[in-house]
Amino acid sequence: MTYPISPSTTLPPLAHLRTYSASQLHQALQTLREIYFPQSTCLPPTAACFPLSQPPSSSPGGVLSLKEKLMLCEAMLTDGRMTRAESKRRRFCRKRMRVPDSGYASAEEYSDGGGHGDWDNDSDCDHGDEEDHLALLRADDLERGFSIKWLTGLVKRADSWVNIRPWDVSVEEEIEVTEENMRMAVIDEVSVLLAQFAGDEDGKQESEPSLTRKFAFPFWPDAIDTSNSQQHDGERTNRKIQTSIIVELNDAPLDAMDHTAVGLQSWASAVVLAQRMCADPAQYLLANNYQAMMSRMATTAHIPRFIPKPKLLRVLELGAGTGLLSIAAAKVYSQLGCSAYVQATDYHSVILDNLAKNVHANLGTMGGVDEVNVVVAALDWSSPPSLPEEDKYDVILASDVIYEPQHGLWIHDCAARVMRRETMTSEVEGDRGGTSVFWLTIPHRSTGRHEGMGHTVEEAFSSPGEIKEGHGNAQRLTIVSRDEIGRQDGVGRVDEGGYTIFEIRWVSILGTVC
Repeated sequence: MTYPISPSTTLPPLAHLRTYSASQLHQALQTLREIYFPQSTCLPPTAACFPLSQPPSSSPGGVLSLKEKLMLCEAMLTDGRMTRAESKRRRFCRKRMRVPDSGYASAEEYSDGGGHGDWDNDSDCDHGDEEDHLALLRADDLERGFSIKWLTGLVKRADSWVNIRPWDVSVEEEIEVTEENMRMAVIDEVSVLLAQFAGDEDGKQESEPSLTRKFAFPFWPDAIDTSNSQQHDGERTNRKIQTSIIVELNDAPLDAMDHTAVGLQSWASAVVLAQRMCADPAQYLLANNYQAMMSRMATTAHIPRFIPKPKLLRVLELGAGTGLLSIAAAKVYSQLGCSAYVQATDYHSVILDNLAKNVHANLGTMGGVDEVNVVVAALDWSSPPSLPEEDKYDVILASDVIYEPQHGLWIHDCAARVMRRETMTSEVEGDRGGTSVFWLTIPHRSTGRHEGMGHTVEEAFSSPGEIKEGHGNAQRLTIVSRDEIGRQDGVGRVDEGGYTIFEIRWVSILGTVC
């Protein structure tokens, strides 16, 4: 009788990782899944990308049995020598130690004498023997620990492995995805498996321990002159200004039932935008260009009759996820003494729950004024609400929210409905577009399922779109500038080569609408 082979002898050695193709590692991951999570329904959507070349199967329907997959995995190893651990294991298994019946199956199911065992035909109890040995494997802490360590090591080597040119990897012509795309899919599979291992305790699926991430963003309030004639003596100058904006986020485990709930993790695009918001809040967070407007008036001989007063800023984050941008913005407003209403929105209920926890955990320790309010709410981009002009938003923030072709148009239409369309008075010249602003950050992904999604943003916001009348001129929502940012060490996924921050505003169109 042949027993399943342990992961310590079937998993490819990480030292020779560059010699293995995506299909081979995918097969190894599938073997791990069948050993430890045979009833798992959390299969990555990219699993269909691997048309493995498999030998003929002895199982009904030509489907490889677990034993055959284990043997196929073992055949991938360049060194087929048995380790001391495996030799000891096989001697132990010969004792035929029985595992107590779980109650879900009984020996009567295999007592029909049909001899249809998956491995041998010399006994009707072969299937039970296989299950017994699998139970031993699952209960072995050493094998389990080895598997987790191997998966973790694979993640650490992911960057170099994904970028290896597959000159020595044979890929059949009919495969529609490239070897590099398949390797990215393998890394996604590894992440799911690690999440399952972390969430599995004594055979029960429990919540994965949460991961707390701490961010410290340099904050430069001295670049903003917040004093003017309307301030009371010492009201601003006595305010304690910190030199960093601190945000602590709970990154919850991926939802095993919904792989689209990606907002449970903090993404690099949000980090990149948050860095700039904290370093230059006048540019990114003070809508109406209030500080720039005051500076222009101070350098001109013409003084308007009424100096505009700072108003309550209304800020909206689309696809807030863990809430990094909303929380960072709220802390910046607090330090500057600006009144603001910040609404952090997302779609999935599990994301909203985690988002609310992050907001409560961070803003409970927020110093400064009390007029900064952060609210968590659900928002469907495909059916945004219609808001009266006074309830629309001065600043909209979004990062890495384009991961389907239709999302660009959804985001455009959503922003067009909820973004304020006021313009400055004619007494202030040189304003570029409307007073409200939409900052959208997207990553540069040249491979994988989300390749080229940035083009959908260009198309959605460069087309004429919906033209509306406002202050005598027609307006359209369009990109007025873009900031290209290179990849940062230690930030972002291996498939992210850089980032683009789009500045989007209402722009007046001279003439009448036909």
